[in-house]
Amino acid sequence: MKFLPLVLLFCLLSVVGTFAKSLESFYCTAEHPGKCVYEDLIISPGETAKPKGKCQRFSCGEKLVGHVESCDYSRIILEPPCWWGDLENPDLDYPNCCERKIICPETDYTTDVYF
Repeated sequence: MKFLPLVLLFCLLSVVGTFAKSLESFYCTAEHPGKCVYEDLIISPGETAKPKGKCQRFSCGEKLVGHVESCDYSRIILEPPCWWGDLENPDLDYPNCCERKIICPETDYTTDVYF
């Protein structure tokens, strides 16, 4: 039974760099002309920042097209009774803030997963 979590971990780590969710859209408001506005951020084209309290990276591009990157665990299916733990260090810069634990209580198996 301990072999299965190790195989799962190996598979997860082999595709670590491919799990990022990305969203691109216009992020402009009348209150802040010439700036991209997202969550608590107001930035100029060419700038990148991290929204407070979120594990994301927001970039403002030309013509105020913003790009949001975040951790994406939706493509990794965990078999019960395992589940995703909370983000380990949500205040770190993206993508370092994506680290989570896989918790498997019946096997006492816990590991860090980095994206």
